[in-house]
Amino acid sequence: MEISDFDWRIYGVTTTTQDLPAAGPGTSYHPVGTPVYPATVAEWDSTRFLFGTPSALKIAYDIALTASIEALIAKERVQLIPHSGGVMVTPEGFPHLYNYFERYMISTVFSLLTLEIFCNFTISSILTKKTVLLKLEKKPKYYSAIELQKSNISIITKLLVILPKILSTPSIETANPQLWEKIKELNTLRVKITHMKSMDISSGALIDRDSVFAEIINNTPVKSPFYILNVMDYYKSGVLFNNWIEQMRNQYSTRFQALLKTHAKNIA
Repeated sequence: MEISDFDWRIYGVTTTTQDLPAAGPGTSYHPVGTPVYPATVAEWDSTRFLFGTPSALKIAYDIALTASIEALIAKERVQLIPHSGGVMVTPEGFPHLYNYFERYMISTVFSLLTLEIFCNFTISSILTKKTVLLKLEKKPKYYSAIELQKSNISIITKLLVILPKILSTPSIETANPQLWEKIKELNTLRVKITHMKSMDISSGALIDRDSVFAEIINNTPVKSPFYILNVMDYYKSGVLFNNWIEQMRNQYSTRFQALLKTHAKNIA
């Protein structure tokens, strides 16, 4: 089996650099070039179950990307009719419109989750067992990698304070302010979605511009996976074995190839 035959979402695959004899009776001989990958052992219906360990980062990104594709398709199926100087969706069109909302929300949440996992992975791989001096509260203190991955530290802090510090890289806020604005908007929408309030459902205004659904209607769902790829590309210089970012970009390009031809202005 070739490395290219593996599902791209696996944590990682390499090959043996020399022949490996059988470890004992009933085990296999592995010639040079045999694929090697991390495995997880669990229980499935009380039976010992072994499988190739998936990458949580790739799975989160795949969910976001798939949802973005489905959202764009659902939005195009929404039929509009003229109404009071504007347009409206008939009840027959509600299923497509609601599918669009659902997939958009999924894409938003899992795009930010991908970025969160990336931040935590980077912190862990760079610091390992070391500590770093940071001022995240009132007084500076030395933080371990475990402490910096806790849920009480926001993704904004990780992107603007922690990663620039441990990678000795300028913050993306100053290096690419346009991209950072997109990430802030995406994170604001994610917070609205995950901490939904009545005003986030409907503002009650004559023209609703503030609710989650009004915001979704005015945006293009495929952009969130694109933005987070660019953020990871910016910070990947300090991360070893970062070829998985290229794998994710290939997924984005390949799966959008047909859509790029007809919707380039909405996807770029």
